[in-house]
Amino acid sequence: MVKSASMPVVQCEGCKALFIPPVYVCRKCESTHFCETTVDGKGVVYTHTTIRVAPEALRDQVPYTILIVELSPELRVTGRLEKPQASDLRVGQSVRFTRVDEQGYWFEASA
Repeated sequence: MVKSASMPVVQCEGCKALFIPPVYVCRKCESTHFCETTVDGKGVVYTHTTIRVAPEALRDQVPYTILIVELSPELRVTGRLEKPQASDLRVGQSVRFTRVDEQGYWFEASA
């Protein structure tokens, strides 16, 4: 079994809420003080879509799947599916973070 990578997030130093960076003001306590931390990167698919007609820069990557992953009840992130398994993907399915790059966060479906 492949472990998920640690996923970079920021934490409010006031109320300890977690956010996907960048964030400048905490929406819970209005603090402007944050520290970098990580979470385990395990989550579930909140929703997803498959892109078949892409912008010019991504045209050679179609079809690709964009998903919103719920890491906790108050922490969601938009990412890409690492391997094109979109036909098998379902809401509520377990996924794990694999990497982040200039295109964003990447996830892989869990068994």
